[in-house]
Amino acid sequence: MSVSAALVVILGVIMFSNGMNLSGITAPLPSVSASGSAANSNVAVIQNGVQTVTTTLSTGSYEPIILGKGVPVRWIIQAEKGNINGCNNEIVIPEFDKQKELEPGDNVIEFTPDKIGTFTYSCWMGMIRSTITVVDEL
Repeated sequence: MSVSAALVVILGVIMFSNGMNLSGITAPLPSVSASGSAANSNVAVIQNGVQTVTTTLSTGSYEPIILGKGVPVRWIIQAEKGNINGCNNEIVIPEFDKQKELEPGDNVIEFTPDKIGTFTYSCWMGMIRSTITVVDEL
């Protein structure tokens, strides 16, 4: 009975963390798959006034990206049919008010980051998370 109660509390804390993440509030609590650091990030390349970054969708993780502030973004997420599942099939970026349902092929998300910082994005359930780091200049 005690073990069951402890498990319910732990799951409650994790689900609370996922909900907060979907609201744009990052909580330092566990997730199903927290992705790597800035060292593992994809850095955008600026051409013709647009910064482009390409990532590949995995079944249990998203890749972190690094962008420059104030430059329009064209983020291409390459998704193979076998890598899309019930959890990772939709990305939510609360800080930039973006949400994208992913389909096989190239999925494009466009926005302009207007502030510097590290912002979390996640699956629609808030369980798979990664980061968008916005710097002053690339």
